[in-house]
Amino acid sequence: MLQSIINYLILPEEKTEAEIKHVRSINKIALVVAYLHVPLFVLVALACDTGVMNALILSTLVLAGPTIASRTIEDPRKLSLIFGFTSMCLGAVLVHLCQSSVQIEMHFHFFVFLALLAVYGNPLTILVAAVTVALHHAIFWLFLPESVFNYEAAIWVVGIHALFVVLESVASCFIARNFFDNVIGLEKILVARTSQLNQRNDDMKMILDNTDQGLLTIALDTGIVAAEKAAKVNEIFGQDLKAPIWDWFEPFAPGVGAGIRLGFDALVENVMPESVSLVQLPSRFEKGESFYSLSFLPIRKDGKIKNMLMMISDITAELERNAAEKKQQELMRIFECINRDRAGFVEYLDETNRLVNTIKQSDSQLKETKRYLHTIKGNSGILGVTSMLDVCREMENRIEEDGTITKADINLLESTWASLGQTIHRYLGEDHSDHLQVTTAELEKLIEKARQGMETNRIISELDTWKHEPMAIRLERLATQARGIAERLNQKNIHVETSDNGLRMPQDRWASFWSSFAHILRNAIDHGLKDMPDDGKPTLKLTTDIDKDNFLVVIEDNGHGIDWQKVEAKANGIGLPASCHEDLVDALFTDGLSTRDEVNEISGRGVGMSAVKEECQKLGGTISVTSELHKGTNMTFSFPLNGISEMRHVA
Repeated sequence: MLQSIINYLILPEEKTEAEIKHVRSINKIALVVAYLHVPLFVLVALACDTGVMNALILSTLVLAGPTIASRTIEDPRKLSLIFGFTSMCLGAVLVHLCQSSVQIEMHFHFFVFLALLAVYGNPLTILVAAVTVALHHAIFWLFLPESVFNYEAAIWVVGIHALFVVLESVASCFIARNFFDNVIGLEKILVARTSQLNQRNDDMKMILDNTDQGLLTIALDTGIVAAEKAAKVNEIFGQDLKAPIWDWFEPFAPGVGAGIRLGFDALVENVMPESVSLVQLPSRFEKGESFYSLSFLPIRKDGKIKNMLMMISDITAELERNAAEKKQQELMRIFECINRDRAGFVEYLDETNRLVNTIKQSDSQLKETKRYLHTIKGNSGILGVTSMLDVCREMENRIEEDGTITKADINLLESTWASLGQTIHRYLGEDHSDHLQVTTAELEKLIEKARQGMETNRIISELDTWKHEPMAIRLERLATQARGIAERLNQKNIHVETSDNGLRMPQDRWASFWSSFAHILRNAIDHGLKDMPDDGKPTLKLTTDIDKDNFLVVIEDNGHGIDWQKVEAKANGIGLPASCHEDLVDALFTDGLSTRDEVNEISGRGVGMSAVKEECQKLGGTISVTSELHKGTNMTFSFPLNGISEMRHVA
């Protein structure tokens, strides 16, 4: 118990900077207050006729102690004890000089200063003052009572004074110690709390520094990044920037920085739904040869977003792995196509190579380039050549958005095709086109004719037709493509019928037409047969035939049919003639017109049909279209046979 009281009254030896600064400041004020007592004593001495000289001498004696101590004692705590003693001595002088009817009232000086000494935050200072005033009263009551009381006070009066001193001293000590612990000692509390926070920050930093993600917190309104962030952030951005987050991206990805700033501004100003603003924030960026993903997590206060947690992940390895897997899958699809229809894939190679080389020529018009890209994209999509499909799609999007095509786009198209072509040619071999296409039915038919005694020159003539492409294989190839397109559109119940009528055609002459004809095939399925009910038995018919002096290619479906009113409205919208059926057919095959309201991977840009028309016209052909809503569509492509001596009709 006694030790606890002692520990309470005596402060810890350790002194903080805050305590030293505070006590030194109070000591200076106490010295000034002490000197201000001198004129007070002179006035009291004059009023009470106790001698001005007496007042000056006593003041000098009392003030000598704190004056000398202030210059010699460095420890502000020890100096505070001197001022505790001095304050009571000054009270004693005041009471001594005021030997009049108000002398007893001068004792308030002791009690006032006992209370004021609490500002030191040191109970020992108050204890020194209390002992001083107790000794003063006891000694002077015995030897010079008129210096203390203006009447003959009994010992019990001194005891009452002592009791009040004790009571006030106890209260003052309590106030002083609490002041020390909770105000003067606040620095210790802050140091302890800071130490705890630093430990927590160190623990958090250790976690952040050992994560693969770059984590950082950003003020939504200013874009300033908080100091606590993962080591990965400094690894990505280099020096620890103090600028807003959007300026961090300026050297290598200014568009990303601008996107973040616009997104943050939209969230602050609440110009659109919060979910929309969050979705529109950038999700990726690249720096050098590395690729990173961005994700944002709102940090809310009072229901509103105040800060944003940004997470940066290095996805370079993941993208490389995905690209390798995608490339492997693409090659597997290509090899399947080659094994299934080698000649068809060789034709795709030759035609795509021709179109890529055409696009490379600077004199090609933008409209023509769009057609070529659309053709490459469509044929690549059918055969699963996704690398070319992706490049063409991006170029088409850029043309739609900017109306231009850059040299970098063309170089990317060329390099992608060259890389893919090298791989395919290694698989096909150098002489990949020197093969005949003969159906089993044709072979068996010729063998039977030879057995029946067909003349040699007629057999040779028949064999000579085998240099050309059999329409049976061509139509079956188109049928396979049609089924593949339907499957991609989840239209798996489509029925395809073919009728080649025993025709063969010179492959080189018609290669470009067949390449563009894929657009007609895709539109027939995507526009005509898509989403038909199962009981509707969606059917596509492909026919080649000869009608007098014309070679005919017919595609017919029993699907939705063409909405000619919609075609008319679309034609009027882009300033095309639409007064008769022929005008509407021409509009149907014009750049920029599509009856679809949205663009997809299959169709919708209004480019493919014009490419077909262009190739048809190059061969001197014409196009006729008959269609009725909910009854289907028939498109017939008619080509003159004039000068085509290579054409054969197998008997």
